[in-house]
Amino acid sequence: MKEAFQAKLKRLLFCEPQNPSGLLYLFAGAVKLGFIANFLSQPIRTGYLNGIALIIIVGHPAKLLA
Repeated sequence: MKEAFQAKLKRLLFCEPQNPSGLLYLFAGAVKLGFIANFLSQPIRTGYLNGIALIIIVGHPAKLLA
C-alpha cells in the first residue's frame, strides 16, 4: 500500500519520462522566456490556458484512481 502511494505521489510531483514538458516550463521560467507570450493576444492566451487546465483536470482522476 505504501509503495503504491509513493508511486502515485512521484507521478504527481515529477514529470514522467514520456512527457518532459514540466521540465521545459521550469527551464523557460528560469531563463525568463515569458516575454514571448506578450506577442500573442489576450484571448489566445486565455483560451490556450483554459484548454490546458481542462486537459489536466480531465486527465488526473484516471491517474489518481489507477
